Amino acid sequence: MNIISPGKFEITLAGETKVVLVSLGLKAEFYGLITQAQIEQAGLESSVLLDPELGAAITAKDKEIKDLEATEDYDKEKFEQLQKELEEVYATALLDLEKRQKAKTDEAAIARINATETSFAKLISCLLSERDDCGKIINKLPLEVILWSQEYAEAQEELVDLVHAVVEYITSALKKISEISQMVQGVSKAAVPPTP
Repeated sequence: MNIISPGKFEITLAGETKVVLVSLGLKAEFYGLITQAQIEQAGLESSVLLDPELGAAITAKDKEIKDLEATEDYDKEKFEQLQKELEEVYATALLDLEKRQKAKTDEAAIARINATETSFAKLISCLLSERDDCGKIINKLPLEVILWSQEYAEAQEELVDLVHAVVEYITSALKKISEISQMVQGVSKAAVPPTP
């Protein structure tokens, strides 16, 4: 992978050299794919909630204890028995939560790997699909080709370098655009006369 000039990159895949020019539209599409991947990754971090049946059992047992305490002369043995039963339900709920959280964590780890690889393939497809002069894709590079073909397997390091270089370029461009936006906002605020 070579950087020809800012926003213009060259990559050779299976002996064929391709030039990638990061236009404003491609930059927006690429940045959108990165944002989408971040949202998908964040969605994998969901927590496990208490099983509704166990929650209801805890609530019922707690109510039973409170109702017993509300009586003037309650049976202390009955109270201790209910307390023990409540502790057992809590222990069962905790074990259930731990078991389901581990399963969710394991599931999320695998999903994170798949999401990362798919996101990477989408970024490569975004960069290397053929486009017309208006940026419309005329020959989309399929994700399956990127994920499974020998050509792309052998070029993984170069593809990573390309994505990294494009991300650096886009990040730099976005910082500059943000600075320009702040300057314009500052000028426009200064140009507006105060209201009496």
